[in-house]
Amino acid sequence: MEQDGDEEEHQTPCFQPPALRVEDLRGRRLVLANLSNGIMYPHDDVCYFASQMAHHKPQGYFNAFAMPIRAVIVLLLGGELKIVDATRHDKPLSDALKKGVPTWCLLFNRAIKARGIQVCPWQTDDMAEVANSRYRKLAEYYGHTQPAVCGTNVHLECHAQCTFDDKPEEIAIGKQLPSRTSLADSGEWHSVQTPNEPRLLWRVAVCIGSTLAIVWLSRWGKTTR
Repeated sequence: MEQDGDEEEHQTPCFQPPALRVEDLRGRRLVLANLSNGIMYPHDDVCYFASQMAHHKPQGYFNAFAMPIRAVIVLLLGGELKIVDATRHDKPLSDALKKGVPTWCLLFNRAIKARGIQVCPWQTDDMAEVANSRYRKLAEYYGHTQPAVCGTNVHLECHAQCTFDDKPEEIAIGKQLPSRTSLADSGEWHSVQTPNEPRLLWRVAVCIGSTLAIVWLSRWGKTTR
């Protein structure tokens, strides 16, 4: 019996997250990592907009559990979201961010009865057609302040030409865990650095060098004639 008592005393206590009130979420900013590539970067929570679904209109461009409920409530209470993702391709946005997230914004706006608002410059009629609202009850309970619009209160950040796309073993080793305190509150809301910035600077330097070389060669050709 004493041994059982000792085992109970040495048991690791369960982590009890602090209880959140509505006021704790009002006006907050959350950084969401999009599974899977996004978890390689600093984040507060996780969302799941699959790039594969972004190619299929019948599936609605995203799944029903793509956005965590806490993020929906933050947006209803006047907060902002930043969704971080990465792609192996050299393009500004992953397919998930380009198709899935804007369609979700349209769905959110329907829940608060804010129809006819363009959520991004590349919005299509297909996005508006499949955006069936699922958050009407949340809007009734928490109210709302403004519609969801990409670049206003839903920010998209994509790291291009990542080397770990579709490599779960590398992501499992290099992943970052959600922050206990909001990255926005710690001053990191706009401070996430793109790892490809040196590569971009190198490209600019090569372009400038090539231009100077062409100018020099053309002048040298004229002087030797």
